[in-house]
Amino acid sequence: MWHPICNPVVRLRGAVSKLSLASVHLCSWDPAQREKEAKRLTILGKPGMATILGGDFNSYPHRIGDEKVLLPDWSQVKDRSHFEQRTVPRGTRRVSDYRPDAILAGEHTGQPPLFTELGHYAATRLGQPGALEPTASVWRTDQGPRQRIDRIYVTPQLAPALTRLEVIATDEVIEASDHAAVMATFSLSRLRRALVPTATAA
Repeated sequence: MWHPICNPVVRLRGAVSKLSLASVHLCSWDPAQREKEAKRLTILGKPGMATILGGDFNSYPHRIGDEKVLLPDWSQVKDRSHFEQRTVPRGTRRVSDYRPDAILAGEHTGQPPLFTELGHYAATRLGQPGALEPTASVWRTDQGPRQRIDRIYVTPQLAPALTRLEVIATDEVIEASDHAAVMATFSLSRLRRALVPTATAA
């Protein structure tokens, strides 16, 4: 991958099965590379695994109708290189790259998603619309409006343990980065219950 994955595997006290954690940063300049990287991440969602992964995906959510912000209007983005880095062909047009999210959290030919994207889950299942706040370009203006390109995914059995997802863009965060922080809070007891003995080693 363009940036190495940080992938510690832990065992929560009181849980039987292991939990795989992954911090990722997909390629910022090549949609084809991001697609390959998303495919590589699917190994963390193979049957029996329990995984929490998050990071900067440099691409957009695939369920556009559920989002709080519109995708970039590429006619208004002056940085041509950013256009090349963040769009993919669809027929005779170029559209915003959503393929990594579709690979990780999309349904395909009747198959359920490999992962649950927690921003969408918190907004639609927990009634937390703030979970869909944009995360990138909190102070930049050259790449179009703010977008939700930083996301957290979990294997589906872990999603019910989520209690809250927050997008944090305080002055301290903005001083450190042009990205907001994304924080997921879980119920420890529910997380332990989700790590059932039948899960294979991570």
